[in-house]
Amino acid sequence: MFYVAGLFAIAVGVFLLVNDKRIGIAMILTLAPCLFLYPLVRFFLGGRDSVFGVIATFIIEEVLKAKISSALKNRSSKKDRFR
Repeated sequence: MFYVAGLFAIAVGVFLLVNDKRIGIAMILTLAPCLFLYPLVRFFLGGRDSVFGVIATFIIEEVLKAKISSALKNRSSKKDRFR
């Protein structure tokens, strides 16, 4: 169910972006990744619903976003040095 909701959040986010609504970016960058990660975090917590699971999901999402963004910045700065 979470994966379907994540795909729905992406679809609605793209629709909102096409119609010049900036809230679509928030749905794509925040809501959808949380919906995709929560079942995995819940699995590692023993299948229990808890506030800790939700908080851990948000922390993992933010760490992943920071690592991906720093990797992309490093990659683009390396390309700029070789030009």
